[in-house]
Amino acid sequence: YEQRVEHAKSRRVEGNELFKQNEYNQAINRYIRALYHVDFDELQFQFELMDKHREEIEQVRLPIYLNLAICHLKLEQYDEAADNCTKALKIDKVNVKALFRRAQAQAKRGFIDEARSDLVQLLKLEPGNQAARAELRMVQELDKRSTAAEKQIWSNAFAKIAKEAEAEKESPIAAQVERHDSAQGFLEKMTTYIVNVISVVERYLNPLNWLR
Repeated sequence: YEQRVEHAKSRRVEGNELFKQNEYNQAINRYIRALYHVDFDELQFQFELMDKHREEIEQVRLPIYLNLAICHLKLEQYDEAADNCTKALKIDKVNVKALFRRAQAQAKRGFIDEARSDLVQLLKLEPGNQAARAELRMVQELDKRSTAAEKQIWSNAFAKIAKEAEAEKESPIAAQVERHDSAQGFLEKMTTYIVNVISVVERYLNPLNWLR
């Protein structure tokens, strides 16, 4: 047991050095190897190990999950980043680094409500955390812009439908042609809207502080 724990700690240190050199993929490989060394199953905890061992192992795993999360953020692998933060929060539900990094990952994935929830929880724990406040402002700005753009698109669509309904009363055949053209135009607008939302995300949600 002790040897496996020491191997895990050594691999984590190696990963940290690779991270400092911006070798994120190699760092991830070391962190995964570190987790392998402390991958004890529930039967082992029940029959071979004690509660103190479980606590020690969780404290070894926690920084590894956090480090994996920041590596995946750097590589723009937001699903993996969020997943590792969630694993860290299962160990320590009030870990501010895990909350902050998961909020960043969620925002990049377009999960605005989830990002806001993590940041609000973080600020309850650390009201003076300026990085979290800045991130929350950017998330709220993104939400405001995307909501306004969506409302405008649907408003225009409904106005177009009402216009077509009125035109069909006067000239059914011409209205059918116009409806076909407007449907195509609506799809083009929706495509443009999605592209614009992605652009806004990239512009407004660049991480300010990785909290290493």
